Amino acid sequence: MPDDATIVAFRSDTAEAPTAKRAAPQKKPERSGGMPSAAETARSPRRWGRWALFALLPLAMIVGCYWYIAGGAVMSTDDAYVEADKVGISTDVSGIVKRIDVRNNQQVEAGEVLFRLDDLPFRLALQRADAQVGIVRNDLGALKASYGDMQAQIKHITEAAQAPNITFQVISYAKGAHPGMSGSFVHMSFGDPLDPELVYIDTLAGDLFLEAAADIRRYRTMFEHLQAIALSPRETSEELTKAPKP
Repeated sequence: MPDDATIVAFRSDTAEAPTAKRAAPQKKPERSGGMPSAAETARSPRRWGRWALFALLPLAMIVGCYWYIAGGAVMSTDDAYVEADKVGISTDVSGIVKRIDVRNNQQVEAGEVLFRLDDLPFRLALQRADAQVGIVRNDLGALKASYGDMQAQIKHITEAAQAPNITFQVISYAKGAHPGMSGSFVHMSFGDPLDPELVYIDTLAGDLFLEAAADIRRYRTMFEHLQAIALSPRETSEELTKAPKP
């Protein structure tokens, strides 16, 4: 064998050594004297606090339920009456409350003002009523003037009816519609046969004289119809005396 050769020897137990080391169980260090470790001592207060919270939870629920029932939130009875010291107040007129002169639970006396209404709608209504009174007053004055005019006409007609050449007759409202309602007209006839009959009509367009025979005949028939439905001269005089005096 050469001098520089190296002899390497293989041991058969080299492959088994790691396995033996892994298989060997690790022994825990034994506690000396039977004293608890520091970790166990730190976990003990937490465990007792958790059990204390679990024990207090039902007690808190019982106390809360009792307070809810006995504290007035729930009331029950078989025979009870409710009385409220409240009185409804209403006004004779409707309106908007502008100011309240009392406060809650204030003692009031009879005749004391409780609240005040807004007077603007009432003042406006009063102004409208005053304006309406003025309109009615003007209408009443016009009616009085018309009544005085009618009294003057009745007096004039009564005096004129005393003349022998005038016949005065009145048509009552009870007769209803008649031909004279279309307008007034004057039928004139003369004693001289050479003078023809005429009908005079006063219109808005001016005076109108009718001379045609057909027009004269139509207005003569109308006049005769009015004479037939009118009161007689004696009845007309009696009705005029019944008219109220001014």
